[in-house]
Amino acid sequence: MVVNSTAGCATLASNITMAIFFTILISIELGLETLGRLLSTNIFYKYDAIKHCEGQFAGGLADAEV
Repeated sequence: MVVNSTAGCATLASNITMAIFFTILISIELGLETLGRLLSTNIFYKYDAIKHCEGQFAGGLADAEV
C-alpha cells in the first residue's frame, strides 16, 4: 500500500515536471521564433532602405544606417 502510493506520487511529480519542462521549452521556442522574426524584419527593412537610397545621393548608405 505504501509503496504503491509512493510510486503514484512519484509518477505524478514526474508528469508535472515534464509538463512544466515542455511548457517552458515551447515558450522559449516561440520566444526565439518571434525574436528571429523581429530581427529578420528589421534587417530586411534596413537593407531595403539602403537599396532605396543607394545611388540617389552620396552618403545614402550612411543615412540609411542611422
